[in-house]
Amino acid sequence: MAKARKTRRSKKKTPSLIGRGASAVGAFVARHPSWVGGPLVFGIVLSFVSANALWYQPGPHPEPLMKTRQPADPYAVPGRRMASEEDFETFRIELEGEGNSGPVEVASLERDDGGDDLMAILQAVEKEPPATAARSQAEPQAQPAVVDDREIIRQVQEQLAAAGYYKGKPDGVTGPLTEAAVKAFQADQGLAETGIADAGLLAILKGDDGGLPPVPTPRAATKAGAGSVDPVAALLASDEPAPAADALVVEIQRGLVNIAYDDVTVDGVAGANTRAAILEFQKHYRLPETGEPSPAVRDKLAEIGAL
Repeated sequence: MAKARKTRRSKKKTPSLIGRGASAVGAFVARHPSWVGGPLVFGIVLSFVSANALWYQPGPHPEPLMKTRQPADPYAVPGRRMASEEDFETFRIELEGEGNSGPVEVASLERDDGGDDLMAILQAVEKEPPATAARSQAEPQAQPAVVDDREIIRQVQEQLAAAGYYKGKPDGVTGPLTEAAVKAFQADQGLAETGIADAGLLAILKGDDGGLPPVPTPRAATKAGAGSVDPVAALLASDEPAPAADALVVEIQRGLVNIAYDDVTVDGVAGANTRAAILEFQKHYRLPETGEPSPAVRDKLAEIGAL
């Protein structure tokens, strides 16, 4: 009788701890992909943003929430003890040059612990400066002469008034009248119409011999719509008589004075100053540029609170 053979069954290998952990993680990711994918994507994005903020910015943040550095010393580490005067070695000051009596003796400026007192040394040098330093302090450098712009403007206004361009009072202050007169003079002389009263224009007005340029003949009346002629200069050059005093002009003049048009006088007469101020006001508030008093100008002054 044959004996029955025993079949040997191979034992299954037990996975290691790392393998079981990896299998568990993989099974969890397979069951909940959104729970793992969201934090993973967030971590990757956060790492890029953090690296950009910490290492790839060329300069400091313009408006940080908290300042951790001082502007005078941006590389100082917070919490680090700053070095004091006692941490430095003292030195001897030797002065070279004329009139020196030799090196400054600092042996007597010692502290109780045997070291030299730096502050005492500096105070001693300040009390007895070297000869070269004292001479340089006694001979200050000559300051360049300061040119008074108001005086130049006043002289330009006087020259323009004598030549018949400027109708106001020479006061050294640039305004619409001065700018219009300068542009009119520059146009007659073939110069660039800048309207700026400066030393160069004053030299042209005075001329080489100190005389005034010849007074030009009055220009013909400009037709409406000509863009090459300055409207303020055209108004000043016109020979039309000023309108009679009335309440409308008085109200407009009062409103212009209230908004800092100092060249305007409240007299009820629409003179050159009043018309120039009205024209500037119309330009600023985009009204029809006529330079004449009108109800529209008065209404606009009342609208902005000048009346």
